[in-house]
Amino acid sequence: MGIFSIDYLKGKEDERTKMSMDLHDGLGQYFMGIKMKLQVLENQESIDKRKVREILRDFDDLYFEYKCIIHDLKPPGIENGLARGIQTLLLKTEQLFGTETCFESNVTDFKFEQEKKIEIYRILQELVTNSVKHGKASIVHIKMNDTDDDISVELINNGKTKLVESTSNKQNHLSGLGWESIRKRLNFLNGSISKSPNENGAKVFIKIPKN
Repeated sequence: MGIFSIDYLKGKEDERTKMSMDLHDGLGQYFMGIKMKLQVLENQESIDKRKVREILRDFDDLYFEYKCIIHDLKPPGIENGLARGIQTLLLKTEQLFGTETCFESNVTDFKFEQEKKIEIYRILQELVTNSVKHGKASIVHIKMNDTDDDISVELINNGKTKLVESTSNKQNHLSGLGWESIRKRLNFLNGSISKSPNENGAKVFIKIPKN
């Protein structure tokens, strides 16, 4: 087994570990808190409506946490194709952060396995998140192009900070957990990623061979 395959499998195990922590620290905390509040209500002679409303808000938070974890397990929209999944990602980015997004694609049918489509989605998800949260970008545009040999993806933003240093499946200059995840996913896809300055931000170019 090659070093990249080992790295990829280790990345998968890291994701499972993170998922376990999210379930324990996120949902587990909410369940315990709600249980304790219900036990207090059980011992009261009359129902305190304020406490009931508080518990209902806890359930809202619990459901939101649940949806976030499910989102990490299976990206929304991906079952209808990679393009639809990316559109859903950008729509959610607009709703959460007020970011202006745009998606252009000439791709009608990806010839990738579902697992590879999810890997591409995760790479773009990380880049979009970095653009908005760290780069403070208010505009994120993604363009996808289908050629005979590969799929190319271009992400353009107006962020204030660098997104990524130039890298490929043979050479890596990325740092941090997010970039380590991108590197491993690109290694699995035999893809490459490069950055060039944009007039008001950054431009990231990804190329993934079909074979």
